[in-house]
Amino acid sequence: MQQLIISSFGSTDIGKHREINEDYFIVDDHKYLYLVADGMGGHSAGEVASRIACTTFLELFTRETSNIDELLTDCVKKVNEVIHSMAVSEINLQGMGTTLVACYCTDNIAHICHAGDSRAYLYRDKELVQLTEDHSAVAVMVRQGYITKEEAEDHPLKNRITKAVGTMPEIDPDYTNCPLKKDDLLLLCTDGLTNMVKEYDIKEILGQESTIEERVKMLIQMANDHGGHDNITAVLIKAT
Repeated sequence: MQQLIISSFGSTDIGKHREINEDYFIVDDHKYLYLVADGMGGHSAGEVASRIACTTFLELFTRETSNIDELLTDCVKKVNEVIHSMAVSEINLQGMGTTLVACYCTDNIAHICHAGDSRAYLYRDKELVQLTEDHSAVAVMVRQGYITKEEAEDHPLKNRITKAVGTMPEIDPDYTNCPLKKDDLLLLCTDGLTNMVKEYDIKEILGQESTIEERVKMLIQMANDHGGHDNITAVLIKAT
């Protein structure tokens, strides 16, 4: 099978209502590693958590095993230990944590590991599929059939996260993978995008005949046009 060429573009925006951007992302086309994090915590602690999560993950990530699922989950677990240790030892960082979604592309497969409600999507053949399941109270209620996906969009518990990196001594992140085909797009993003932009609008933008940079900028602009209530981060990965 011919090896696909992977390219990417990412951007983050503070939005219209926040004083600090607590999102952080990394795109590394050399390692084929892509990270998006959305920090939480008082003062500037969320900003610290998201940055430390991404930079520490990148430092830890070395391809020394064929077990990609173990590699990614071990990196998240070690990042969790670093952030939790900082949170309990430094008073101004107490309670900090972050979502994290990591994507590693190799051998025409996207390997994805995540904790929290930052998401990974696959856009293929004009269809958009969410690859990750949110670790949130409303996502659990949707999966159990108590509320619909549409009802979840405006639910009062919408922002209650059930799993995050750094908030507990140990973490069990989710892992999934997805075979890649030519012209596939992978979108990694924080809830600052998905809370402001409906999935059908995301699908429409990703389907446009534009560069991946232009499409990322259109997604962020639409999130701001719809209110920009949170920081907004989007990373778009293209297989050609």
